[in-house]
Amino acid sequence: MNSDRCDPEVYSRGSVLIGLDATKAEANRWVFALAEESGQRVDWHHVGGRVCVRYLGCQDAVIGAVDKLLPTLVGSVLFFKRP
Repeated sequence: MNSDRCDPEVYSRGSVLIGLDATKAEANRWVFALAEESGQRVDWHHVGGRVCVRYLGCQDAVIGAVDKLLPTLVGSVLFFKRP
């Protein structure tokens, strides 16, 4: 994960997971932790000034990591796409 540029494959082929209202620094910190915890490819980009998190890989692993790390997020959840 690059803190300055979204992974182009995650951006183009990844599934949308969660939308956040968070600063760039917080999005980088939290999404990096999410990728580490889940062991999956996770990245984010801005859409209309909001953070859009996408992933490639095991949905269950990423959702489990979100559930674990959500209390550490400094910001608010706008949406969370659960199966």
